[in-house]
Amino acid sequence: MADFFFFTDVESIVSQDVADRFGPISDFEYRADTKFNVSSNSKAYAVCDSFVLVQRDSSSGINIILKPVVQPDFNIGQIAYFIYRGIDPNSLVSGSNVAVRTNNDLTEKIWHNQEVTDTNSETGPNIPSVASIGLAYSSSGVDELLVPDSNTIESVFFKVDEYQLPLISAGEHIGDFIGGSIKCGFEIIIERVGIDPTMKIARAQEHLITITNLLGTTNYEKFLHFHKKEEILNYIDPVAFYGLFSHSKVGLKLKSTASATFTITDLILKFQNKNRIYLDLRNEYDYSFNYYYQYGSSLGLSFDPEDTSLTIPAFDFYIENASSTTSYGSWPIFIIENQGVIELSENELHGKLFLKIPDENNVLKSVYFLEGRKDGKERGINKNGESNRFEFPTLEEPLVSCSSWIYDDSGTPRFGASYIFAKLVFDNTTDYEGFFHPGEAIIDHLYSITKLKVDFFDRGDEDVALKAYQNGTTIERNEYPEHCGELYGATLGLAKDAESYVFFTHANQDSIGRYRKESAQPNFTFVTALHKNYSDFFLLLVKLTGALDIDVREIEDDSETHKTLRMVNTSLDLLENKIEPSMFDCLQFSHDEYDELINLVNTSNFIPGFDVYFAVKPEDTIVQEMNLFQWRQVQITLEGLEFVPGTSDTELRKKTVETGIFLKTSIPKFA
Repeated sequence: MADFFFFTDVESIVSQDVADRFGPISDFEYRADTKFNVSSNSKAYAVCDSFVLVQRDSSSGINIILKPVVQPDFNIGQIAYFIYRGIDPNSLVSGSNVAVRTNNDLTEKIWHNQEVTDTNSETGPNIPSVASIGLAYSSSGVDELLVPDSNTIESVFFKVDEYQLPLISAGEHIGDFIGGSIKCGFEIIIERVGIDPTMKIARAQEHLITITNLLGTTNYEKFLHFHKKEEILNYIDPVAFYGLFSHSKVGLKLKSTASATFTITDLILKFQNKNRIYLDLRNEYDYSFNYYYQYGSSLGLSFDPEDTSLTIPAFDFYIENASSTTSYGSWPIFIIENQGVIELSENELHGKLFLKIPDENNVLKSVYFLEGRKDGKERGINKNGESNRFEFPTLEEPLVSCSSWIYDDSGTPRFGASYIFAKLVFDNTTDYEGFFHPGEAIIDHLYSITKLKVDFFDRGDEDVALKAYQNGTTIERNEYPEHCGELYGATLGLAKDAESYVFFTHANQDSIGRYRKESAQPNFTFVTALHKNYSDFFLLLVKLTGALDIDVREIEDDSETHKTLRMVNTSLDLLENKIEPSMFDCLQFSHDEYDELINLVNTSNFIPGFDVYFAVKPEDTIVQEMNLFQWRQVQITLEGLEFVPGTSDTELRKKTVETGIFLKTSIPKFA
């Protein structure tokens, strides 16, 4: 398993000031990093194996940005970057060159790489330039060294030039935090669909998210205000990140002069947020659960299963950010702070929480826990081969429970810093309140054409450019009314090759849950239509998965032949498959069609900067009858939000645009 380390020498950290803690400062300001002081220069260590980029901050220090190549085993989202702020420039650079090799492991590695380059090119010896750690890239650079603040961090890591950014190993010494009165910082950025952090963040001395637009009174004004606040979900509290290692199989290592024996509590006691649990509830679009005004406005929370009068925080539109002592205003996350434990889990190492999810329209189907223990035990695959990440509340038994780690606070068991992260799955066949809700087809609102991008991965038509997000969405597959339904977390992505753009999803194998249906209206899925033959992306997919192949079928319609595909098993051992073929969905468009769709988005009066999704509109024409299925024609549509002035409080509403792109596909006869 991969190694993970604490980011500095814990004994050098000075007890943190309240103003430096991660999280809400007021209703209009939120700190996205954690600030701290060290008593004297303190070593910075790589959290895990990572690529390294170094940038100057807006003052006299430098920042180190790590792009990890491994991930911890807890499910708060893929870590995109670790940012270390307040690094002493003398620990890494000397003028325009890299500092002496003996300073730390990073300088040693750069000097070694330079020697290898000199030997291979039969030149030198040369002193390595700061360009070898990315420090030559700046907002005032010339030619290929010009990297404006507006450029994405990812575009720099994937930049093609003569320098390859170095790869550092977990626990290696990568520089020194400046000691004394200088405020240092540490930030963790999470991957989310369509979120591309910029170099402005990488170069900042600190990171505060400031809300400038007022709340307003209309739905449109409220939506703009709270949409900006969604940005905080791109960041996680470093203290809670390390708290999650309390139940990680990976474990955590410490590079320090302190004792080799330590607890997670030892690492976080000097931080103000040592007792904070973050309750992060998302909707099926990966926004906070009531982002589209769909699901009600009250959340039940209790720590005692015998307490029927649940604590219900008041909020409108969002869960409020609140604790037992302080209210910070409306933010899209809930904070539980300084909470004692009433009921312990079976192993007595975790405390229980009980939730009553708002469901005013009676459409809640399941709560999908990505992070949050089940009675102190790991969530994942149970003995029946199904995921126990799903909880199914009912009107008769509306509570769902989860648990988090605790520690002994002077004889009182308290919750330690952690995250409980869940996505809510709602019935997509019921009409209910709200100006935007799921459609009936599985792919309805699954792919956002405005969010999924692969631009900076593109190396020309000879390669497959691909970007994917694990647990990017949740899917309910409910095709056969007499069978069990299936819920699962899915990887969501976009690929571009020489022939086409392919939007795709597939189930994550540890997150497939099944439930018994009674009279649920089935939704429908369909196989993709092909333009010529399956393209390079599908060939790559077959190669990577090993036990899958592609079944191509031809459909005749008025003397015209249409090609469609399905993923199929080639092995009887289903464990060989990294992708379950019956849970693979995609939409494929030619390059010309994709360009037309982008133009249609830009000219259709959707609200700029917000999601526009694909949906399907079945046509009446039946092409072919096949057992339980019909081959029918469907039209691809685009669905998003529009602002309609002069319509009072309903001025924000869903907009549907027909694209004129038709597919021939199979749909269950009962759909």
